[in-house]
Amino acid sequence: MEAHEPYISVLDPIGPSIEHTKTILFRPFDLDRWLAIGFCAWLATFGDGCSFNFRKNIDHEHPAAVLHEAKDIILANLPWLIPVFIVGAVIVIGLWLLFLWLSSRGRFMFLNNVVYNTSDVARPWHYYKHLAHSLLLFRFVLGLIAGCGMIGLLLIGTAVIIPLWHTAGVPALLSLTFFIPLSLLVLFGFLIIEVLTTDFAVPLMLKHTLTCTGAWSQLRNLMSFNKGRFCLYLLFKLIINIAIHTLLFLIVIATCCSAGCLMLIPYIGTVLLLPIITFKRAYSVHYLRQYGPYFDLLIPLQPAEPTPHEEDNQTPLGPNGNTSQEPLV
Repeated sequence: MEAHEPYISVLDPIGPSIEHTKTILFRPFDLDRWLAIGFCAWLATFGDGCSFNFRKNIDHEHPAAVLHEAKDIILANLPWLIPVFIVGAVIVIGLWLLFLWLSSRGRFMFLNNVVYNTSDVARPWHYYKHLAHSLLLFRFVLGLIAGCGMIGLLLIGTAVIIPLWHTAGVPALLSLTFFIPLSLLVLFGFLIIEVLTTDFAVPLMLKHTLTCTGAWSQLRNLMSFNKGRFCLYLLFKLIINIAIHTLLFLIVIATCCSAGCLMLIPYIGTVLLLPIITFKRAYSVHYLRQYGPYFDLLIPLQPAEPTPHEEDNQTPLGPNGNTSQEPLV
């Protein structure tokens, strides 16, 4: 008998995800529970909203002249710029690692809340620490590769564009039309890897106790047979995010920016947006389960009997932090 491919839809998981969110947050509504789940969600998204805006004023000077002037300033102040740069780099990398560490722990804590309908904080923080460390290492290496790639493109682009701009504007403009799309393509590629890691690799790590590379191995195998479906998922998720941000923008305008000010406050903003964040986490789980029992976090595994010294470390968490694996269906 010929096997049939499973029916996969990006629309069907919407209804179950909404009901999933209602069950977790509103049936019944409990402020303490809401705040606890909000804390896990805040850790899971920790640092995601951070951005740095750089502004420069060249006072209509020629780009080549600005570059030459900057080079002279750097060379004149090199003895004290080097230690300042090293200290600054250590601080920035340290803060980045802290954000990655907290958000990696938080992603497993929040996923545990969503899958098992629990508001526990302490137990998943400790239980999933080894998985979180694997995720941290993966994201750190990915970030380093992305950062080095973007810096390399920036240096190459600067080295090519500035001399062209000095001689003629048109070749430099043509160079921009090449380097800017290439940089955006590289950036979007790494962003897609980050999205797929959060949406699918982390659930596989939690369900099967895999390292991040092990989960990605399973995910790559699945995507190799479903390239079009995963591209459609990413496109549909982009549409969902656009719709959500449009709605939030309208709310901010309707409240004369008071709602926007509250959303910018760390943790408070996450608590206010918890239904949206929970829906998005549930949506990826309900989408993934369509590929079969191996990818379904809402179907519990039947683990082998643990040895006495493994009982506290190997039994999956269940609702309310207990050890009966009964996910929310």
